[in-house]
Amino acid sequence: MPRPISIVSTLALLTSVTVGLAFARTTQAESDKGPTGGRKISEPEHSSTVTSGKLQPPKATLKAAQLEKDKNAKQKVFVIQQETAQLGKMTVYAGESALRVKIGATGGNLVAKAPDWKIVFYNNQDMVYYETSFDKFQRQELPSMIAISDYFEGRKLNPQPVNYNGIRALKITAPTPEGSTVGMMMPSYSGVGNDASKSKAKSISIISTEMKPVPEKELQILKSIYRIPRFGGFPLGVFFLHNDNSSGVTLKTYGIKEANMSNSIFNYSLKGYKLEKTAETVMLSGMLESAFSLTP
Repeated sequence: MPRPISIVSTLALLTSVTVGLAFARTTQAESDKGPTGGRKISEPEHSSTVTSGKLQPPKATLKAAQLEKDKNAKQKVFVIQQETAQLGKMTVYAGESALRVKIGATGGNLVAKAPDWKIVFYNNQDMVYYETSFDKFQRQELPSMIAISDYFEGRKLNPQPVNYNGIRALKITAPTPEGSTVGMMMPSYSGVGNDASKSKAKSISIISTEMKPVPEKELQILKSIYRIPRFGGFPLGVFFLHNDNSSGVTLKTYGIKEANMSNSIFNYSLKGYKLEKTAETVMLSGMLESAFSLTP
């Protein structure tokens, strides 16, 4: 026969079950409390998100961080030191996705960036600016510039390989109209004035780099500034041969170097600048100062 269950055993079993249930309720309650004893918050109090088990900053913080990263990022830039009879000394910064041209001490600047390559002129001295599209700029003529491309209109360019101060380059040449006078020569190279008899030119030569290391639109912008035909890469030099076999120059390059530079070199602020209707208004004063300073 089965052994009868005593009253003492029954009471012990009931006590054990009761204590177990009480402990389970206490444990669940504790788990619902935060570190300070309050109710645990089921949703985060900030806008952070969790991706792959990692806490991510808010979107605004991510955007600011990306902008700072882009600002401090670097790209390969070709720095070109040049001088023209019309614009004076110039520094060209040709990057992988942006172009900047600084015009000596006149305060003039030109900036264009991918993908639309919008052209922005601004002058730090007069605090004025002008904007235009890439296509319109190709059809626009800047003031005080010799229309070099006119000499080659309707002619086959036929570029020839040459060495320009150790740089592999291409050269094109065309005759100038009979008795044409070339104005605004750089006196350090031509030594002639606008009205001197030996300033009569009989031919013109243009030299550009053989390499094309930057986007084609950057090169087109530079060629539009100098108003030269589209061939080769960076414009390097424009030379005239006179009727007495002396030579004059309207564009000379002193050097090209390649460097990794911060994207900030292409940044600018137009805060407080006045929008003008033409590029001439923005660039003319500085250009004329440079031209007159170089005219014999």
